[in-house]
Amino acid sequence: MTPGFYASYLWQDGSSQATFEVVREGEYQVKVADFHNCEGSDTVILREICPPDIYLPNAFSPNDDGHNDHFGIHGQYLIQQHLTIFNRWGQVIFESFQMEDHWDGRIKGIAAAEGVYVWKVDYEAYLENGTTYSETLTGTVTLIR
Repeated sequence: MTPGFYASYLWQDGSSQATFEVVREGEYQVKVADFHNCEGSDTVILREICPPDIYLPNAFSPNDDGHNDHFGIHGQYLIQQHLTIFNRWGQVIFESFQMEDHWDGRIKGIAAAEGVYVWKVDYEAYLENGTTYSETLTGTVTLIR
């Protein structure tokens, strides 16, 4: 970031360079003074606004071998998400609001039967212009033992 041409600079981290290199989103502040001792300050909040990157596999094998043992959302740039998994009778068997929470192939602690399960993801994300939108995706996942 470059606030302009001034006699002195004081950034939020205590540095006093004329520019500040931003490496991640966050809140950045600078105090400046010109050659006549007039002071000013500003705060900028930078957000990484990227189209969502979302992927859900079509099969998983929860057999505790360390490979494809869980089913869930993989991706980035989502503001919020809600994953719901249903059995063939339409009953909710798994629900999560955190991308890190994945289904382990169990229903109430008991191993679910092999077969096809329906999932639904409601999510909110940014468009490239910075506005937000919501979308619903649906699909199926095959549980293989």
